[in-house]
Amino acid sequence: MNNTSLLVVILLATAVLMLMFLRTRKSGAKTMTPRRLAERAAEEEAAAMPKESEWKLRDLGVGGKIHASLPKGLEEDYTVLRRDRLVWPDEQIEYDLRLAEDDPNHDVRIHWWTIGVYTYAWMLEAAEHGIADLGLSAESLEEMRASGEGTCRFRDQIYTLNSARSLILFEGGMRPGKDVVRWDFRNDQDTRQIVIQRNERDEGEYHVLRGRELWLRDLTIIQARAAASSEASAKRPTGETEHPS
Repeated sequence: MNNTSLLVVILLATAVLMLMFLRTRKSGAKTMTPRRLAERAAEEEAAAMPKESEWKLRDLGVGGKIHASLPKGLEEDYTVLRRDRLVWPDEQIEYDLRLAEDDPNHDVRIHWWTIGVYTYAWMLEAAEHGIADLGLSAESLEEMRASGEGTCRFRDQIYTLNSARSLILFEGGMRPGKDVVRWDFRNDQDTRQIVIQRNERDEGEYHVLRGRELWLRDLTIIQARAAASSEASAKRPTGETEHPS
């Protein structure tokens, strides 16, 4: 065999080996273990999901910005106008975030509190109804407050009294506090709420709010406060756990 023939044989052998190597790599990719396939699918799903906000409800203050993405198509941005603090009779703390949106006449707020590791949150907005429209009066509300029992009707649905209590309200978190009385009614599914609060400024008047329970996953906090320091912004706050429904 001359040199030319030998060279041709070597080139053909090299080509065959390369082809076998490439086929081996391809077949190896197709025979990934079920565990690795599941891991890859989870990685791809996580990469496609929107990133979780680094801020939590507890971080929101005046000037904070929040986006709500709620069932039935509500997509709205809000700015925190005021952060009130309320103290329950058992000294449990609740926060009332007064919000602003594009409609300046829309009174909307978020009530939230934490018990243990769970955070409870409700979004409320002013109802265009007085207590008489709910089948209530000042006298019946006081009777419910004394007995702890009662109902009201809103949009042909019955709401049952969940609590009636006196709270101490610190507007903007500042002292002195004000004594207010609040009646909280819930629907049968415990997902809708009617709140009646005796107006803290005009004695004898009542403010009616209607609300819905919030899932924390439906809220995205865009900005925690109006002027957060760079040092505070650099720190990732601790998380909060939503209560099981």
